[in-house]
Amino acid sequence: MNNRKMVVLITNLVFVLLVLSLLYGIIGIVFSSLGIVPIRHLIYNRLNEEYIKIALQSLMGMILFFLPSIFQKQIKMTYNTDGMQIMFVLFLFAAIILGEVQNFYRRFRYWDTLLHTFSGVMLGAFGFSFIDILNDNKEIKIELSAKFVSVFSFCFAITIDTFWEILEFAMDLLMDLNM
Repeated sequence: MNNRKMVVLITNLVFVLLVLSLLYGIIGIVFSSLGIVPIRHLIYNRLNEEYIKIALQSLMGMILFFLPSIFQKQIKMTYNTDGMQIMFVLFLFAAIILGEVQNFYRRFRYWDTLLHTFSGVMLGAFGFSFIDILNDNKEIKIELSAKFVSVFSFCFAITIDTFWEILEFAMDLLMDLNM
């Protein structure tokens, strides 16, 4: 099996797992709203808002799956995204499927720290790749220095992570979640 087929297989598998996680979250919301306690609730002692969080994060993850292709069509550039796609898909798998559904955030003390570190590296690599794509594009006359690319990649990762933390805070405040 070649690399591209492997990337597509892993991506499709994680997408299906996200769909199943969304369904699990919805079923958990319905059952806990009706006072029915699912078996998994007994194992992990889940609250209704945890099912809401799983459903919302699964839905957001599914939406994020389509952003790279939309972005690629908007800027009309083609580039090899296999490495970034695998990093992104593995991050979604680790954060939503393992972290939320399998409860790794509670079971493993440093799971959140590990994912924050990985997301920073992933976003920094994405920022670097974005600038590299612009440098290689013949239609855009731009040549950026290595120092600028490094600073941009760092600032890009910090900015996106900061927006994520603001989103987590807003969800905690508005929906009484514990993200």
